[in-house]
Amino acid sequence: MTEHERKLRGILRLPMLAKVFKRGKGQSNKTNHEADKTENDKRSKTDHRLSEGEISHLDGKISCALKVDQLDKAKNFMPRGCIDTLITEDIVARLLTFSALSKDESSNVVKYVMDAPAKKIFAIAIHSVCTIPQLSNLLNQCMQSNFCDTDLPITDENRHRIASFDRMNKEHEFVRWTNKFEDYQWDFEAPAFSNDEPDITLSPKAPLPFVHFEKDGATGGFGAVHKVIVHEAHRGHSAFHVSKNTGEAALKRMDRPEHVEGGSLQEAQALKDLSHKHIIEFIAVIHKEPNNYLMLRWANGGDLQNYWEKNPAPRLSASFVKSVFTQFHGLIHALNYIHTFPDGTYRHTDIKPANILRIVDSHELQNGQIGILKISDLGLAKKHTKPTSLRRGTVARATTYRYQPPEAAYELTQEGIGRRYDIWSMGCVMLELIIWLLHGIKALDEFSAWRGKDSHNRDVNPFFKPPSGDFLEVHSVVSSIIEQLLEDQECQANTAMGDLLRLIKDKMLVVALKNVKRHGRTLGEPSREPKQRQYRTDSSRIRAYSGEVLEDMDKIMGHTDDDSYWFSGQCRDNTALLRDPRPLEPNEELVSDESTEPGSPTIGIITADDDEAPRQPQPPIPALYINGQPDSLNDRWEFPLDNNFAAHVLESRDVGPWFPSKSRTRLCGTCKSYDFTTFPFAISDTKSELEKNQATCDFCNMRWHLSKTVDKPSNSIIRFEREGSVLKLDGNHPPVLAICRGPGAGGDFDQEAPKMETIFSSAYCVLSASSSYGQYDGFLMKPKQNRDYLIFEREGLSPLYICRFIDDFGNDVLHSNLSRRGWAFQERALARRTVYFTNAQIYWECGNGVRCQSLAKMNNDLASFLGDPNFPSKLSDGSSRRGEKILFYEDLYCQYSRLDFTRKTDRAVAILGLERRLICDLQARGGFGVFDDGRSLLQHSLLWKRGKEVATLTRIDFGSNRAIPSWSWMAYNEGIDFLDLPLGDVEWLREEIISPWADPSGEVAQGTPEISILAREFTTRRELTEDSADSIVYDSPDRVQRQAVRCVLMGKIGNRGTSKKQDLIYCVLFVQPQKKVAPGSAETYERIGAGFLAAKVIDLDSPSVPVKLR
Repeated sequence: MTEHERKLRGILRLPMLAKVFKRGKGQSNKTNHEADKTENDKRSKTDHRLSEGEISHLDGKISCALKVDQLDKAKNFMPRGCIDTLITEDIVARLLTFSALSKDESSNVVKYVMDAPAKKIFAIAIHSVCTIPQLSNLLNQCMQSNFCDTDLPITDENRHRIASFDRMNKEHEFVRWTNKFEDYQWDFEAPAFSNDEPDITLSPKAPLPFVHFEKDGATGGFGAVHKVIVHEAHRGHSAFHVSKNTGEAALKRMDRPEHVEGGSLQEAQALKDLSHKHIIEFIAVIHKEPNNYLMLRWANGGDLQNYWEKNPAPRLSASFVKSVFTQFHGLIHALNYIHTFPDGTYRHTDIKPANILRIVDSHELQNGQIGILKISDLGLAKKHTKPTSLRRGTVARATTYRYQPPEAAYELTQEGIGRRYDIWSMGCVMLELIIWLLHGIKALDEFSAWRGKDSHNRDVNPFFKPPSGDFLEVHSVVSSIIEQLLEDQECQANTAMGDLLRLIKDKMLVVALKNVKRHGRTLGEPSREPKQRQYRTDSSRIRAYSGEVLEDMDKIMGHTDDDSYWFSGQCRDNTALLRDPRPLEPNEELVSDESTEPGSPTIGIITADDDEAPRQPQPPIPALYINGQPDSLNDRWEFPLDNNFAAHVLESRDVGPWFPSKSRTRLCGTCKSYDFTTFPFAISDTKSELEKNQATCDFCNMRWHLSKTVDKPSNSIIRFEREGSVLKLDGNHPPVLAICRGPGAGGDFDQEAPKMETIFSSAYCVLSASSSYGQYDGFLMKPKQNRDYLIFEREGLSPLYICRFIDDFGNDVLHSNLSRRGWAFQERALARRTVYFTNAQIYWECGNGVRCQSLAKMNNDLASFLGDPNFPSKLSDGSSRRGEKILFYEDLYCQYSRLDFTRKTDRAVAILGLERRLICDLQARGGFGVFDDGRSLLQHSLLWKRGKEVATLTRIDFGSNRAIPSWSWMAYNEGIDFLDLPLGDVEWLREEIISPWADPSGEVAQGTPEISILAREFTTRRELTEDSADSIVYDSPDRVQRQAVRCVLMGKIGNRGTSKKQDLIYCVLFVQPQKKVAPGSAETYERIGAGFLAAKVIDLDSPSVPVKLR
C-alpha cells in the first residue's frame, strides 16, 4: 500500500474516532454496536472502491501491453515477458489486502502466484474484470489443486481441478465471469518459437505472435507463402538470429495432408531432419485447425528465377562468376547431403529456379550480388530407408514438368525414381544458369520457346525429347545449345564455365541410368510385378550420382587463385547470339515431331530383333506402317512389339501358306542400301523425288502413295520412321451373332435407360457394329484382298516383308458413325470386352491395349481409360496423379459433349453410369457433369466454356419433368471445352462459392439445384480474345445483358516473379440475373460464361453480393 493510500484510509477513519471520544458513559451498548456497524459498512465500501480502482488500473496496463495478431486481427496476444513486468509481488500483495484472506493465507497465495508461477492466471483474472472475492477464491483454489500457468488453458479436460470452473455452478454472475476468463485466456497463449519445439499444436482460439502479415503471397503446388514478422519476444529460434533478428519469416499455409500426396507436412518432416547451410532453415510446423502452417526463414532476396529476371544482362567478372559457382557448389553439397542423409535418404524431386532461394545482406542486395542460395520447397521430398531396387513404384507427384527427368514419365530401368532424379533437374537449372551468364534472360526465354510447349500447352517441354518408339534421348534443342555454348570463348578448355558445361553434358543431362546389382538381384532380372514397358537409351554415358557431381565441382572450385579460369575478361558486346537449332530452312518445310500438322503421316519400318545371324526360314515379319502424327494425347498411338502373342496364334492354328508367290521386288539403288535393323531408323524423302522414282522402284512407289495424304508442297521433306514391330496374319472371321438396338420414342426406354450401366458391365462380351450406319445394316464384311507387300531379300537371313499399314483404331472405331452416337460412348467404357467389326478389319479391346486382326497391338493412354474393363480402375489404381484425373474427365466430357443424340434430352442421361463411377473414384459428390471433393474439383468442373468451334450454346428444353441448372454443360446442345488452368498454380477461393452438395447427406434440394455464390462487379464488358489478360467466353453472346453481368471469383493465378495484388489474374464465372418467377421472389442468377479477368478490372474493394445461381 502506498503512503498516499495509507493517509487516505487514515483520514476516512477520523470521524469515527471523534465520535468515540465524545461518547458519554450513559450511552448504551446498542448504540455502540450500531455505530461500529455503520463504520464497518463505510470502510467496506471504501475498500471496494479502492480495489475496483486498482483492478481497473492494472487491467488498463494489461490491455495496453496486448498486441494485435496480424494474421487474424480479431485476436490479441500478450508478448512473452510482459507478464513478469506487470505482475509483481507488491501488486499481488496489495490487491489481496482487500480480500477476506487472513494475513498468513494472503502471504501463502502471494508466494504461490510468484513461485509456481501463476502470474498468467492472475493477469487473466484481472483482465476478465473480476472482483476481489472472485480473485482470491480462484487463486486459493488453484493453489490447493497445484494448478499453475503451465496447466493453462482451462479446457473440458482439466476444469474439474478448479471448483470455480465447475459447469454445475449456477450463479449467473459467477458463470459470466468464468466464461470471460476462458475467452480471455487465449490472449496469453501465443507460442514462442524455439529450436526445441519444432511441432506446435494450437487451439483455433489461440493467436499467433505476428506483428506483420503480407496478404499477397506466392502460391505453389502445396500451399500459399506469406511474409510475416514475429514479435521480438517470441524469436527464440536460431533462424531469427542469423538474419539480424528482424523477425521476418515465411509462413506457408499448407494443403491438408489427406488432400495432397506428400505436401507440406512431408516438407515439414524433411526440414526437421535436414540442416545444411544451403537448405532453407526450418522454424516450426503449426497445427491450428482448420489450417496447418509451415514456418521457414524468410528469403529476403527472392528466388533464383526472380534474380535472373531482375538482372537480365549480368555484368561478368572473375569474382562474380566465382561467387555464383561457389553457391552452386554449395547446392550440390546440400543435394548430396539430402541424398546421403544418415537416417534414410531423401530425394527432393522438384529442383527448379523458383525453389532455390536467395539470402542477401543490404550490400549484396544493392549491388545485385548472388548472396547465399538455399534449396527450398521440400514438399515433394521423399525419405527412404530401403534400397531403390526394393522400392518399385515410388513416383514423385505434381513436380514442375519442364525440369523432370525422363524416368518421371517413362520407365528406363526397374530402378524407378531414385536419387539421380535430382541430378537431371539440377543439370537443367545449371544449364540455364550458364545461358543466363553468357547471354542474359532473353536468350533463356528463347531457349524455352525453342523447346516448345507440351501437348496440353501448360508448360515448356522438358529437356528430353518425348520418345519416338521406345528410344529416349536428350532434346535436340538442348544438345544443340550445349554444343553452341562450348564454342564460346568462356567455355573453352580450362575454364570454369566450360568445365561445368561438360559436367552437365557428360554426367547430369544423361538419360541412361545404370543397372546395378543390389541385394542379390540385378535390376535387369525379371520380377513378380506386372511388366511395364521399358525404354531404350544411349548407354555410352551414365547419369552420375550427387557424390560424383560434387567431386567434379570440388575440382572446379580448386582454381581459387586463377582469375582467368573464372572469366577471361574479354568484352562480350560482339558475342554471337545463340542460334535457333530447330531444323527449319528457307523454302523447306520439315514434317517431323515438332512441325507436323495433325493427321500427317509417319511411316515405320519394323524388323525382328534377332537378325544377328543366319537362321532357318520363319514366318515373315512385315513392317511398313503409316501412323497419324500425334497432336494431342488422344492421338498418340503406340505399337509395342508383341511377337509372342502372334507366334502363339500361328502355332495354334492351321493357317496354310503365309504368302502367295510373288515376283521379285524392284528396288532402286538407294532402297537396296537400307538397313532396317538399325535403330533409330528413318528415311527422308521429298514428294518430287518419290514421284520421279515411283515408276521404277516398288518401295518408292509405296512411299509415294502414302505421302499423298500429306498436304505439303512437292519439295517438302517427308520423314518415315521406325517406331515398333508388328506381325501380319490373314485369318477367317469367326462366326458371331450381333444384336442392334436403337432408342425410339415412347415405350419403356425411360425406365430402362438408367439400367444401361448394369446391362453393359455385366455382359461377357459386347459386339460393336462400327461399320454400320443403321440397325438393319450387316457387319460381317467380306475379307479384303491381301494387302500389297514388298519382299526385301537379305543374304543369310530370312526376307523382310513390308506392307501398307492398316491398323487405325482411331479412324476405324473411334471416329466411326457408331462412335459419334452419345449412347455408344458410355457403352464402350462400361463394357468388359468389345469386338469391333469395321470395314478394314476386326479389333478386340479388353483393357490391355487393342488387338488387331493383323495381330498388331496398339496402345493409347487416353483410349485405354475408356477401354478399361473396370472403368475407371486405371485412374483409381494409385498410378494416376490428381492432375491427370482432372485432365481425363475434362477430356472425357469434351468428347461426350460433341456426340449426337436422337433425343437431345438424352444428353443428361446417357452418361449417368460413367458419372456415378467417376464420383466414386474421385471420392466426391456431384451430378450434372460437376464434381465436388471439398478441394478444387467443384471450381474445375464449373469452369467449362463454349467450344471454340461453336458460335453460341443452345439450351435444351427438358420440359417440366427435369430441371438442369444453367451452370451445367448438360443443359446445352453443343460442344464445350474447359479453361486452360495451370495445375497446382491456382489458389482456389472456396469462400466465394458454396456447393449444392454442401449438405452432409450429399443430396441437393428439390427443383432446380442452386449454388450459393458471391457476385462482384467488374469493368470489362466486351468479349476478348484468348490471348488477352482478360478473356471472356460467353455461352450465348446474344443473350447477355451487358450492364447486368457480374463475376464470381473461382481462383487466382499469380504472375511469375510478382506478388502484387493488381498483377493477379482471376479465373471466374460470369452470371446475370434471371427473370423473377413471381413478384417478391428472391433474385436468382444464371450462368452466362467463364474466363479470366485481371484483378485491376474487378471491384475487389466493395462488398460482394450473395445470390443463388440456378
